[in-house]
Amino acid sequence: MAFCCSGGAPETSSGVAGCSLAGVAVFSFASLLNGLATSDTWLVAARGLQGLGGALVSPAALSIITTTFAEGEDRTKALGVWSAIAAGGGAFGLLLGGVLTDLLSWEWIFFVNVPIGIATALLAIRHVPESRAVGHKGGVDLPGAVAVTAGLVVLVYAIVKAEDFGWGSGRTLGLAAIGFALLAAFVVIQQRSKAPLIRLGIFRVRSLAGATRCCCWWSAACSRSSSSPRSTCSRSSATRRWRRGWRSCR
Repeated sequence: MAFCCSGGAPETSSGVAGCSLAGVAVFSFASLLNGLATSDTWLVAARGLQGLGGALVSPAALSIITTTFAEGEDRTKALGVWSAIAAGGGAFGLLLGGVLTDLLSWEWIFFVNVPIGIATALLAIRHVPESRAVGHKGGVDLPGAVAVTAGLVVLVYAIVKAEDFGWGSGRTLGLAAIGFALLAAFVVIQQRSKAPLIRLGIFRVRSLAGATRCCCWWSAACSRSSSSPRSTCSRSSATRRWRRGWRSCR
């Protein structure tokens, strides 16, 4: 998620099709690396690379829809199909991941992405026309990309580690302050940049601002609902292992 804000910047200069192909290639290669991981560090680094690939694909997919389908009924239908596939894919992916892990091994939840990525790239090469942003002033807002990515990473790290550090500890509060400061710097950079990642003026549109708030709350709720079962299962599994170990010592 930290890469999503800056993921759309390359397509303005490199083109939508080229950016989507690059994203699919990075995502597929990172999936292969994840499946081959032999250490925690390897796995975390490969997951980060996979997130970068996904951040390149996501905005490119929406750009492909808006440039391929004319504004009106056709584009509305296309966006509806895209939204349904995105939502259904998330739910189906969780179920398929459980099946693959149970029947094969956890590595296959990553290996399965490789043939899908190859097929997607071949279809994109054949059917997706190249297009670039009209009226783009050139250049990439690198300071803005660094500020928003670093801010989100630091803020998420502070939240994840708060249980270990303590929610009121100086380390947690310091990391949170750094994260918010970087995000505030991102807002200032966007106001002064000639080619901003996000044109802040669009949030003056009430319908867009309201929809954005709803999406934020919905994402927060869905993220929590999907992480709670995993945390509960993890604790239950650890408890069962502890009990088996205790009985073996008696």
